Amino acid sequence: MTTIQLKPVTKETIDSCLSLSVLEQQQSFVAPVAKSLAYAYVNHEYCRPFGIYDGQELVGYVSTIYDPSDGMYCIWHMLIDKKQQGKGYGTAALAQVITYFQTAPFGKGTRIGLSCHEQNTTALDVYRKLGFKETGEKDDEGEVILIRSLKTEIEN
Repeated sequence: MTTIQLKPVTKETIDSCLSLSVLEQQQSFVAPVAKSLAYAYVNHEYCRPFGIYDGQELVGYVSTIYDPSDGMYCIWHMLIDKKQQGKGYGTAALAQVITYFQTAPFGKGTRIGLSCHEQNTTALDVYRKLGFKETGEKDDEGEVILIRSLKTEIEN
């Protein structure tokens, strides 16, 4: 059984996080870690970047943010390294992110939102499996917006 942990990106782990990448055909689906970390830095008041670990091994990255104006937590960027894909890490990591949001690290929240490229069917399947539903809207970059309640249980 895989035990996934989210660990804050630190000055000791940043280089390892920066070395993560996705398959070439997935590069249009997610921002590079360096860009994501830059966004996290300038939005540090409500944004937290995490390395996704299986034990001591870094397998992915996720950046989370909270919008206090509407109580929504969001997953900004999430990726599993190309060498680690297909092992269930994405689903396990997403479940950990949801659990993290349920602790209300920045304040009371009611929903979790994210966006996804409509051709990223693998990610869309994972999001749907964990209760995210498409809103019928797209974000500024043309990605599908998905929302789930923060209160509902995670179904496996």
